[in-house]
Amino acid sequence: MKKLILLALLTVASCAFSNAQTVLFFDNFNAYDSTSGANYNGWNLTYVGPFSYYTSTQSSGPSGPNSYKFGFDSATAISPSFANADSIIYWTKGNGTDSISKMYVYTTPDGVNYTLLDSYTYPNPQSNLPGSIKRYALPAGTTNVKFFYDKSVGNMAFDDFTVIKNASSINSIGVYKAFTLFPNPSKGSLVQLTLAEASKSEPIIKVFNMLGGELKSSLIEKTNTGKYTLNLTNEPSGFYFIKVQTDKGLFTQRLTVN
Repeated sequence: MKKLILLALLTVASCAFSNAQTVLFFDNFNAYDSTSGANYNGWNLTYVGPFSYYTSTQSSGPSGPNSYKFGFDSATAISPSFANADSIIYWTKGNGTDSISKMYVYTTPDGVNYTLLDSYTYPNPQSNLPGSIKRYALPAGTTNVKFFYDKSVGNMAFDDFTVIKNASSINSIGVYKAFTLFPNPSKGSLVQLTLAEASKSEPIIKVFNMLGGELKSSLIEKTNTGKYTLNLTNEPSGFYFIKVQTDKGLFTQRLTVN
């Protein structure tokens, strides 16, 4: 039920706040498990079986468990086919990865010829760090996205893959970080939210707990241009999901309160 609520929030927000923006495909890997096989939900997966997914909240995206695990060297995941998309968003996290282990992201217009879109590593250690939301603009005519994990040490979690049509503009092909949270993790103190760039309209900021419940808007206070304070002093320890809607689109980050 929690995943359905969060998916509904993502879809409604995308339509309500971004005019013609449309979610063409969304996969939160809720149903993925050891029996799903290599062609789960239209994906082409090379790493399948009992150890190919995470069930913990710490290793899953904003929608919560489950998530797909890139668990061995050369593990590959090719997305289902789509058309007329201009961007993708997904959540990812390195679990115990080193500076050598790298994820490669490719696009293809025909399922045969692939072009490198990006590659990235994670700092070590990763076990106690939250994951991150990555957003990419897609070359025109893209029909599939391929993820290839070159593993040295550790695994990568992958979740909440979203394909979007008519997304708000992205400055360049690459990771778009709409806002930052500091400190994160927080020890129950005030958390500062800073927008990466000014929004043409006042951003809509919402805080959700692990069960998908929205916290009171009074916890959010604007301090000055591009900066906001989240007062979670009286909230219990755990994970929170910060959703920010700007004229660039809808973005989510996970906040840890210790």
